[in-house]
Amino acid sequence: MPRRRYTVVTLLTLAPGALVGQSQQAPIGTSVGTYVEPLSVPSQVSAVRIESSAPSIDGRLDDEAWSHAPPLAQLVQKEPVEGVVPSESTEVRFVYDNRALYVAFRAYDRQPERVYGRLMRRDGRMASDQFSLYIDSYNDHRTSYQFQLNPSGARRDVFIYNDGGGQDDSWDPVYDWATQQDSLGWTAELRIPFSQLRFPSRDSITFGVRVQRMINRRNEELNWPFF
Repeated sequence: MPRRRYTVVTLLTLAPGALVGQSQQAPIGTSVGTYVEPLSVPSQVSAVRIESSAPSIDGRLDDEAWSHAPPLAQLVQKEPVEGVVPSESTEVRFVYDNRALYVAFRAYDRQPERVYGRLMRRDGRMASDQFSLYIDSYNDHRTSYQFQLNPSGARRDVFIYNDGGGQDDSWDPVYDWATQQDSLGWTAELRIPFSQLRFPSRDSITFGVRVQRMINRRNEELNWPFF
């Protein structure tokens, strides 16, 4: 059987009532702690198809493919103060090919020596800095796949169902991941094969997505989308 060639992968907000079709990423503000205008936060982000070499999953984010993907940078603080500009900047990029979705995460930190990553077994609870990606592959706002990483490379993957009321920690997909710590903060890369996700059989795929970052020392939680 010939391999299906996916023509479009569009990543949409999980939030009900999203402004489908909005693609411009307006700045949310420059002053830390100021409140974010809801309409300044994009409700949609698109993954970019790569025709050349796929990114090497090493956590370095220096592959050419990432230069073609616009960054999603409009995360909003949920904790400790809801709805304000975060204390640190974050960028997330998405690219894809016929086999997999690739994700690049850059967590800027002005005190990189204080980035904390706890070594732990797979699927343990992370009390550390962390990055979480939720993929609602049916875009039904009822189920999602969670991929969670911390700076030390620990990972947690969970299938969430029943409108978030149920979690299956035994779901252990096969995927590639890597993290790095550097002078700017820390980074993560993911390669998630489409074969590890369930979604409708069609040429154009729409996923719901939520991105979350935790800054451990400040008990700070950042999210996209937020409103």
